[in-house]
Amino acid sequence: DHLFSSLDKSISKENQRWLANYYFQQYQKGDAKSLIRTAIVLEKLLGITPEALSLPNLSLDVEAEAIKLAEVYAKAKRWTDRAKLLEMLSKEYRIHPNNPWKYQRMANFELGKTYLELEEKEKALHAF
Repeated sequence: DHLFSSLDKSISKENQRWLANYYFQQYQKGDAKSLIRTAIVLEKLLGITPEALSLPNLSLDVEAEAIKLAEVYAKAKRWTDRAKLLEMLSKEYRIHPNNPWKYQRMANFELGKTYLELEEKEKALHAF
């Protein structure tokens, strides 16, 4: 809790990753409020602000955190935020096709599933 309360200060990326994983594990153990904290920490780690969902610093080392945040958004039923996040991932994959991305196929599949949740079938077909 002390580390979370210090999140607005300069905390190392490693500590932010640890904290996000800690809260996600707490959520999996039944602590529903930890899901919100997981999202907050991952958004901080990725440089995402609530006002403007964007990925200013996407790189290979934070791709996994972006995928985890997409999962958190799904569990929180934040489908629009999830779609935006996965669309941005998809765009990065197209812009930098030579990077050795690990989750490209999964991200595109999850984007299709998200479009289905949003009842956007044409976009879902395109993503699949």
